[in-house]
Amino acid sequence: TRAPIWHETRSLLASHPANSSYGSLWHQLTSPLSVGDIVVVHRPGRTGTVCKRILGLPGDIIVRPTGVDGRNLTETVVNMRAETVMKNMIKSGRGKPSSWSTSGSDGSVAFTQNQIWVVPDGHIWIEGDNSLDSVDSRSYGPVPAALIIGRVVCRVWPLRGDALLGRGARPVVHGRSFSGSISFPAGYEGERIVTEAEIGR
Repeated sequence: TRAPIWHETRSLLASHPANSSYGSLWHQLTSPLSVGDIVVVHRPGRTGTVCKRILGLPGDIIVRPTGVDGRNLTETVVNMRAETVMKNMIKSGRGKPSSWSTSGSDGSVAFTQNQIWVVPDGHIWIEGDNSLDSVDSRSYGPVPAALIIGRVVCRVWPLRGDALLGRGARPVVHGRSFSGSISFPAGYEGERIVTEAEIGR
């Protein structure tokens, strides 16, 4: 008798580069939910569903600087203000973010007047891509993961643009004001955050 022959399985997408649309879609379909994914969830406190982008996972720090609503600010400016808020909090003697206490079940950091949240276990922070016209976690707080219906990977209608909705940052619309929140990863202790674009330079 002969020993059985075992064949190593190959990915159907092995011939496509990792950074192609197919490779990205395959990775998105086979990995857990992540920041940047678009999800459909049962709307907290109301009937119906909403489709929003995940901005924070459990342990992530969400910063919403004061004075960004109704102002003509870009996401870059709001991001710089959020980094300043975090640096000032760390320098103020309150300690590192991992030692900050939260009040209530929404994860808001006690001494920040609803300016900083730590996403609680079993929750996500979601926001719409159009920050000026979106009712999302900024209104109702972190969303229990049990309310997630599913991840969105493609758009059927309208028939324009790219139908694949891959994981990623909010789309930047030049000339549009921004009033969304900024997310810092779990474990952030004041380090400089480098984006993928900066790494390539």
